[in-house]
Amino acid sequence: MTLRSRIGGLLLGLSLVGAIGIFPSLAQDPAKDTGAPAKKEKGSTGTKASRRVPANFSKVGLTDEQREKIYEIRAKHQDEISSLKAKIDDLQAKELAECESVLLDSQKKVLADLRATSKQSKKAGAAEKEKGKSQD
Repeated sequence: MTLRSRIGGLLLGLSLVGAIGIFPSLAQDPAKDTGAPAKKEKGSTGTKASRRVPANFSKVGLTDEQREKIYEIRAKHQDEISSLKAKIDDLQAKELAECESVLLDSQKKVLADLRATSKQSKKAGAAEKEKGKSQD
């Protein structure tokens, strides 16, 4: 194989990979409702979640009237759901604190070191991911 044909094959391969990477983003219509639950930050009121339909509902051909009724139903329950999620978060924190109280001081130190290492690796992974995005 000549150098020219190798370079041509490499360029063809890279262009195919680039094209394949673009098509999924083009196929995602931000205006279209996927029915997936909305991600929200802690402490948010959940208004985004109440303006979405449950999973797979968007695939059954809802009318605008049905969609609005579903939005109303979800909005009606959203405050209680948010409150219950906050309670779950509090209970999980309490549970973890109780579990940690069983540990010896040396075990608590090892646990703290493990958590610090995990936190650093997550930050490094996020930074690497962000660096990859900025190069695209």
